[in-house]
Amino acid sequence: MSKGTANCTCRTCGKNFCKTLYETGAGASKRLADKIAWAENGGITECPECYKARKRAEEKAEGLTCEIRLGNAATAPGKVYAVFGGDTYTHKDALKAAGCHWTQNYPMQRPLMEILSFSEPKHAWVMVSDDAEALADQARELGAVKVTLPSETDLAIWVGLVRAGNEVKTSTEAHNDH
Repeated sequence: MSKGTANCTCRTCGKNFCKTLYETGAGASKRLADKIAWAENGGITECPECYKARKRAEEKAEGLTCEIRLGNAATAPGKVYAVFGGDTYTHKDALKAAGCHWTQNYPMQRPLMEILSFSEPKHAWVMVSDDAEALADQARELGAVKVTLPSETDLAIWVGLVRAGNEVKTSTEAHNDH
């Protein structure tokens, strides 16, 4: 692994700051040198403090959001997840008090993406239930300005998969009892 430092200037506050960059694999030294040149010539334009402040302002402007996601029909049948985003920092105490957990353990937006993804989801405030509508109502009570529910198609497919999984589980249990 090659490691190097780029000396950058923040366009927002004018502060000089250093950014550590990495490259791996064949030709890493050449790619690292190119990356450092890119960063120092305007590729990285914001210091960590200004970046964080900008992101907080964007989140605050977005307001608290909530996406209701369906659990895996095979491993978490019947489970529904409220995944909060946007301005969670302002609402952190209320989310905790409502029973949300700061976790990476929640389903991705689309089940196929979970299979194809090579990375874990980002941490988020998450609440788990078996009632999507109750979760949506609770999200609105917590101040969510936008609540997104699963599509009717996704919901119908999920209900079918959960029902089929329960039928297989029931028939397997009945078969094992004999």
